Amino acid sequence: MKIENKHLTVSNFTIKPEKTEERVKGFEEHLKIALSELEKEEFIQKTQEEKTTLALNKLEETLAVLEHFINSPVSLSKAETVGDFLLSQALEIDKIVSSLPESFTKNFIKDWAFLLGVEAQKIKQGFYS
Repeated sequence: MKIENKHLTVSNFTIKPEKTEERVKGFEEHLKIALSELEKEEFIQKTQEEKTTLALNKLEETLAVLEHFINSPVSLSKAETVGDFLLSQALEIDKIVSSLPESFTKNFIKDWAFLLGVEAQKIKQGFYS
C-alpha cells in the first residue's frame, strides 16, 4: 500500500492559550465603569445638604470604628483589614466633599478625612499592634 503525500496535511498542534483572562478583565472593567457611572448619576442628583449629611454620617461611622479599634487588642492581620477599611472610608468621604463648594464645613470634613487616612496608614503599618 502506498501513501501519497497529497493526502497528508501539515497540522499545527500548538495549543493557543484561551483569552478568558482578557475577557474577564474586560468584563470587570466594563462593570466598574458602568457602576461608577450609575453612582455618579445618583450622586449628581443629590443636593449639597444631602452630600454634607452623607459625608458627616460616614465620618461619624468611621470614627466609631476607629474608637472601637483603639479599645480592643488586635492582631497584625486585623489591623491591616481595619486600616484598609478606614482608608477606603477616608477616600470616599474626600470624594463626596470634593464636589461641595468651598466652606468651613468642607474644610472641616476634609481635615478629618485626611486625619483618618493618616491613622489608617499607621494602623496598617502596625503602629498600634
